[in-house]
Amino acid sequence: GPPTLAASSIRARAVVEIKKNDLTAAGRAAILAKSPGSFRIEVFGPFGLTAALIASDGQKLFVNSEGESSEFFWGDPEIPYSFDAEEAVSFLTGAPNPQALDRPGVNASKDEWGRLREYSRASEGAGALKVTLGEYREVNGAHIPFLIRIEDGKRVLAIKYTDVEINPL
Repeated sequence: GPPTLAASSIRARAVVEIKKNDLTAAGRAAILAKSPGSFRIEVFGPFGLTAALIASDGQKLFVNSEGESSEFFWGDPEIPYSFDAEEAVSFLTGAPNPQALDRPGVNASKDEWGRLREYSRASEGAGALKVTLGEYREVNGAHIPFLIRIEDGKRVLAIKYTDVEINPL
């Protein structure tokens, strides 16, 4: 049936795969997300060391990968991703942000229970954003997408949750 609760935050474990050009990297990940725009995706490499970190406090994006750390303000033309903080949290929690859905150039499709299935947006100066959400499961009354695929023209990020806790924060 339809969800009885919306997740405003999650704590999850996942398997993350990042494809960029001919390079593919995959690993276990810890994910935290809280509406409206705070998230942390930490990907672990061999021996549990952090291989990549993508985090936002809603104002800035922090990226640590390939041995380099970068910090960006959202809206900065140099930012390496086509999504913004609120969009990322809505994808991770499965709770579509109405403001993101009302933007010009956004196409979104939902299923019969109002769950977001596909989201796409053309972006000026950056690659088009295409997101697919699937394998929804009920977690304490909330419907959470256990499979999230984000494509932005530069890379493909696939997240497959293995364990999710809703509204822990």
